[in-house]
Amino acid sequence: MTNINLKNLTMKEILKTLSDTEITAIAYELADPSIDNQSIYNQLAGKSNGEKPSIEMISILPTLVAVELSDRLLNRNIQLGEEIAEDYTA
Repeated sequence: MTNINLKNLTMKEILKTLSDTEITAIAYELADPSIDNQSIYNQLAGKSNGEKPSIEMISILPTLVAVELSDRLLNRNIQLGEEIAEDYTA
């Protein structure tokens, strides 16, 4: 996990602190109907050392996780494209 102050983070900010493995595990948990989203929320909210993020976040948690995963994939693709371009110009 990123070494930052986790006090009073929003759920979106908490998701950004997770490793790729952690965010992928959360995505799988959200897709599993036998796992209650409340428990996933509690697990994530526990990463904040201050106030817990709004409980209303439970309803949009799947969307927030999907957006975070999409952002990471896009950034990886941009990085890969830049590395390939450097190989051709070197």
